[in-house]
Amino acid sequence: MSKNLLLLLFLLPVILSGQEIQFKTGIDSTSYLVGDPVSLKIEAKYPADHRLVFPARFDSLAPLEYLYTDTLSLEESGGMREAKFAFVIAGYDSGLFTIPRMPFLFVKGEGTKTFYSDSFQVLISTVAVDTSQDIRDIKAPERIPFDYSFLWWLLPLLIVLGALGYWLYKTLSRREKPEAKVPVVKVSPYEEALSALQLLEKKQLWQSGMIKEFHSEITGIIRNYFERAYSLPALESTSAETLEALRNKGISQGIIAKTETFFENADLVKFAKYIPVPDLNQRMMTTAYDILKESESVNGEKR
Repeated sequence: MSKNLLLLLFLLPVILSGQEIQFKTGIDSTSYLVGDPVSLKIEAKYPADHRLVFPARFDSLAPLEYLYTDTLSLEESGGMREAKFAFVIAGYDSGLFTIPRMPFLFVKGEGTKTFYSDSFQVLISTVAVDTSQDIRDIKAPERIPFDYSFLWWLLPLLIVLGALGYWLYKTLSRREKPEAKVPVVKVSPYEEALSALQLLEKKQLWQSGMIKEFHSEITGIIRNYFERAYSLPALESTSAETLEALRNKGISQGIIAKTETFFENADLVKFAKYIPVPDLNQRMMTTAYDILKESESVNGEKR
């Protein structure tokens, strides 16, 4: 593939703007081999008080397959954020395929602005076969003669091991005593989550520079609480899917709003390599306690 095709990143982009938001998309090339990664690159400049929401699903890419999202850079200056992401996809069949337009949302409070990526056509090709070479027969499997001599010492060894195993089984079975049953103490989802948050505070992860680990553990505690308290698969779901499940359960808007901000801050740290100020880490801990207390207050009234 000619390296000159990399210039297509700047020849094919779509640049859209809405007030203070700038949005640009492009691809590296239009021709790939089967299985090669295809990078759909997104560049966005938007106010820091807006939240960028990616497409929830990539079903429209079929027969192309979405692989992963790579954060190229995320910077904030003068109240504006500049983000660069790459959505990596691949094709496993040859042919001419279309990467469709996909929506990207910029959310501020109740307001939402939608921008669409441009659509691109990519040619997926197979590796050319050299037909000038002769076709060779498959080489027959090589026969290795079987050596039976090891059986003279293997059989007596198996007999001795079998006798030893039988003796150990009989000896140990006579010594076995019934195990005392340990009573199982059921802990409520609220008590479990509260105890986990208190333990996390004592670890002082973010104070020790382990910021990503702190955000992963604190969101895991809240997700586990939602999973137990409301019987929804929060540990296996994305932040957007978890928030939608909470809405379907009729959870109050106040709890959902706090949870949305809570997940958004944690996702920036975990996936976008964003380094938060120390005050944000402390607010994350305070918000986690608030989510638990408000949720338990509502659940207590229902009980």
